[in-house]
Amino acid sequence: MADNSLPDDDELITRRAIRSLRRAAPVAIVAAVAAFAAAFVLAGESDPAFQSTGAVELTDDTSAGITSSVDRTNALQEIEGRIGRIESAEFLAAVQSEMGDLGSQLNGIDASPTEDTPVITIVASASTAVAAQTGVDTAISTFIAERDGALRASVEAELGPLQSQRVEQLQIIDDLSLELAEAR
Repeated sequence: MADNSLPDDDELITRRAIRSLRRAAPVAIVAAVAAFAAAFVLAGESDPAFQSTGAVELTDDTSAGITSSVDRTNALQEIEGRIGRIESAEFLAAVQSEMGDLGSQLNGIDASPTEDTPVITIVASASTAVAAQTGVDTAISTFIAERDGALRASVEAELGPLQSQRVEQLQIIDDLSLELAEAR
């Protein structure tokens, strides 16, 4: 015998929910696929990034003052200035140029201070592991070469006037020697 009774409220709600899900399922699947596709496109199809890390210790007096409470501010400013140089587009272009063919695989160079030390950590990102390692090595070499060049220029700037002063003093000594010889 068939039950001709009307379904209760819970059964009606369940049936309606199932009907709604059956109608909405294709739309939900299409929306999920569209969201996945959009995320993939926005993320791009870029190569995976490889990173390599190195470090440079600043040994000049200003940077070494980071451990001194008196010189700490100057040291931090000096280190921040160096980090700014390393992270500049100009520095990246110089490193890429030095790397030759691998330079096009170098994506970027980041730098950060190591707390309470005059050490700067340098991170090179590239599309290949070899380019990342070459990038960090070249960045360190380029940084050191620039520092050497700046220090050499500073020494030469100080040396120029000292050499002129030396020549003047030698001339004075020669003149005094002549006067002494004449006086005898």
